[in-house]
Amino acid sequence: MRILVIEDNRIQARIVERCLRTGGFDDFTTVESSEEALTRLEADDDFDLLIIDWMLPGVSGLEFVHALRTSESFHSIPVIMQTAKDRPEHLEKARQAGVNGYVVKPVLNCSSLVNQIKKIQANSAL
Repeated sequence: MRILVIEDNRIQARIVERCLRTGGFDDFTTVESSEEALTRLEADDDFDLLIIDWMLPGVSGLEFVHALRTSESFHSIPVIMQTAKDRPEHLEKARQAGVNGYVVKPVLNCSSLVNQIKKIQANSAL
């Protein structure tokens, strides 16, 4: 499974990378903005999953997911949103945008992220 991580906070990005390795996911790329993510996707659209921060500079993660879901090329890529926004209305907004999973930051326990990935992986295999 190829994963694209979009996270502007370097410390949080390293935590996610550690969680991915711990979960057995070694094929990932990390970028710091939605704009970089789009460049990567356009250059290599072979990603199986995106993990994106909600609050990014420029185009927010939520705006990026909205755009992704209306794109002919990338609309079906599963997305996990990671964010400090933990209120029910935030989760609902993310679901309406089309996210497939939601993890509240800081990610202190890798199992929540890894379980979300495995759940998406299992659903993709159906």
